[in-house]
Amino acid sequence: FLLPGTHSKLVDVEDGRIVAFRTFMTGEVFAALRGHTILGRMMADTGGAGPGFARGVAAGAAAPSPGALLSLLFSARTLRLFDEIDAAAAFDYLSGLLIGAELAEMRGAAGPVVLVGGADLQERYRTAASLLAIATIPAPPAVVRAGHLAIARHAGLVARA
Repeated sequence: FLLPGTHSKLVDVEDGRIVAFRTFMTGEVFAALRGHTILGRMMADTGGAGPGFARGVAAGAAAPSPGALLSLLFSARTLRLFDEIDAAAAFDYLSGLLIGAELAEMRGAAGPVVLVGGADLQERYRTAASLLAIATIPAPPAVVRAGHLAIARHAGLVARA
């Protein structure tokens, strides 16, 4: 299961039990880079996965090490400086770099990855996963609400129905 967001969660489940749980700061790092670095001053929000996204996903997923990803982040600036991408594509490229690096951790997943979250992030992650040949399926829209309610009931915070 993948729950994209400010802090994306990757949950490995076997036989109905959680066997591994990892958190990625993908959304928070993107927001910090976008809002507080030189990279952000050279971008325009596209509101979707535009033309630079696939390029960023491929580059992020191919990063051979964390240090390589840090170097690739600066490429969002150099591509703009040399007019190889426009401001909107730079936004998508940076998003793609980070999501691609995150999804590279899921290569070889057994079966499709279930995407749990809002439609906008589900679509961005579905697009990126497709580019990396990772099969996905969307979770039902109300699954997060149902899960929170089940946890609250189990903890005795809400009366059982």
